[in-house]
Amino acid sequence: MLSHKIFYLKDYEYEFDDELKNIINPYKVNMVIKVGEKEDIIYEWNIIKNLRKYIPNGISKYICSPKKYNNKMVILIPFYQYNSIYKSVWDNNNFIIFKSLIIQVFIHMFLSYHYFGFIYRTNDNIFKKILINETNNETIKHLYQSPNESSKRILILKTNGYEAIMTDFEKSYYVHKKDGIKDYWNSIYNFIESINSLMITMNNYKIIINFIKNQIDTKSEYDNSIKLYYLLSNSVYKLNSVNENNFI
Repeated sequence: MLSHKIFYLKDYEYEFDDELKNIINPYKVNMVIKVGEKEDIIYEWNIIKNLRKYIPNGISKYICSPKKYNNKMVILIPFYQYNSIYKSVWDNNNFIIFKSLIIQVFIHMFLSYHYFGFIYRTNDNIFKKILINETNNETIKHLYQSPNESSKRILILKTNGYEAIMTDFEKSYYVHKKDGIKDYWNSIYNFIESINSLMITMNNYKIIINFIKNQIDTKSEYDNSIKLYYLLSNSVYKLNSVNENNFI
C-alpha cells in the first residue's frame, strides 16, 4: 500500500460564500474546487473532453461542466484518494507501483499526441500534477494503430492496483503533429528527466535518455515511442541518494 492517504475535509465549506455553496451543494462527493478566468477554464474543460474519449483511465474527470462564479468560472474535480506521485513515499517495497505509474503517464502522453497532437506541459514539476487513484482493474488496455502499419495492436499496461491521473492542462497545448514533433520529444525528455527530482534512478537511464535525445536531434516520428515503451518496461528502479543520473 502507498503512504500518505489523505481525504478532503468538508468542514471547510463554511469559508465559502453563498454563490459558491450553491454550485457545490448538489454534489455530495469529495472534491477539489478550481476557480479561474473564463477562457482558461473553458480551454482546460475542452482538453479534458477530447482526451477522455480515448484515455478515460488516465485523465482527470470533472464532476460537472464549468459554472459561472462572480467574474470567473469554476469547475469541480473529484478528490482522488491518494496524493500526487511527488508527495508519495517511494522505496523498494513499492517501486513496482511507481514503475507502472511512469509507464501509464508516458503512454498517455504518447496517445494524446497520436490522437490530437496534444503536448502535456512537463516543464513545471510534472509529478505534482500526476495524482494516484486506486483501481480494481489489473490492466489498462489501449488499441493503437501506427501510421506506418495496417494492423492495430493492443497496449496492455499493468496497474498493480493504481492509476496515474493527469491533471492541470491549462498550460498544455496542441500542435500539428508533423511540425510539433520536436516539442513532443522534448516533453518526453523533461518527463523522464524529472524522475531525478524524486531521487530515483533507473538501471537503463543513460540508454533511455540517449534514445530520446536522438529522437529530438533527428526529429524522429512519434511512433518510435513504442521502442521507448519497451525500454521503460525493462527498467529497474532504485533510490538514488547521490543522484548519479546527473553524470552522463
